[in-house]
Amino acid sequence: CTPEDVIYRLDYKNGAENANYFQLFTDYGWEYIGRCVGWLYFRKPASVQNTEQDGELFSDNESKIDLIRHIMKTRMLPLLVIFICCVSPNFMRSIETGSRSSIAFTVLFTAMMLLYVSLLTYCGLKLRKLMKKYKNN
Repeated sequence: CTPEDVIYRLDYKNGAENANYFQLFTDYGWEYIGRCVGWLYFRKPASVQNTEQDGELFSDNESKIDLIRHIMKTRMLPLLVIFICCVSPNFMRSIETGSRSSIAFTVLFTAMMLLYVSLLTYCGLKLRKLMKKYKNN
């Protein structure tokens, strides 16, 4: 096919979309491409973009903030629950046993703890920064 300049955008609904949702995007010139793990992919030819806002899925900051809140509830909260309920107790148990066989588990759970803490901190700070940006605009 002939190469074309196209704008791609993502929305996160995680199964909460309906026919009206897709019709709204179609009315604004967005073509639904598909989904992957709750993320919905849309595209639009760049040639139909008259203003910079035409290239965005969300025109207002409140919609962007709602998207961020939805991501935090459905992605970050489950990660936090897994961390608190699974990784942390096993880490503590591996430290308390003190046997030679538990050293490998202690190293494994230490790596998991560090990974989870860094992931949650990084994502949480980035999402918080985005929320501040959209609240101030």
